Amino acid sequence: MKRIFAALLTFAMLFLAACTDSETENTQTTAPNGATAAAQGASGLALGNFETKDLKGNTFTNSIFAEYDLTLVNIWATWCPPCVGEIPELGELVNETRSEGVNIIGIVIDAVNERTFATDTATFDKAVQIMESGNADYTVLLPDEAMFSAVLKNVTSLPTTIFVDKNGTVVGKAVVGARSKEKWSAEIDKYLKLL
Repeated sequence: MKRIFAALLTFAMLFLAACTDSETENTQTTAPNGATAAAQGASGLALGNFETKDLKGNTFTNSIFAEYDLTLVNIWATWCPPCVGEIPELGELVNETRSEGVNIIGIVIDAVNERTFATDTATFDKAVQIMESGNADYTVLLPDEAMFSAVLKNVTSLPTTIFVDKNGTVVGKAVVGARSKEKWSAEIDKYLKLL
């Protein structure tokens, strides 16, 4: 009985640690997928030479970053309440920032199998529903092997957000945890100054 309780307690702690709504940077926890690397500043690391689809079936490459001076890339999962909770505010924010040269995209990490990168249909459908119910109309990409190898393998807490310049290069440090629209606006201003 003690072993079962200990196992359940350990699982609960790992689940809660992996999905955070705290507002700290560089938090290191273990995600459910077993990743152990810190979600630290990936300054200078490109997202890789990716070619992937979004939730609407459109194909994207790293050229998605070229139109904007800065892109907020929000990495999230459908099982993460803080991730899902901030999507409506990110949806509002993207409408305000595009005219200022700032875009927002998402990467829903659990919509594909991280070994085969095959789409998980049930999770994909859930991600579409989350975006629709949040009235968020920004691009959400499915991760591919290049993205995973370059950046996603280092993500250990969700949501994790990185900022990318028009060349596809990560700017500054990763931001771990959900934020309000106002706090994301302040983060965007901070990262624009780094360009």
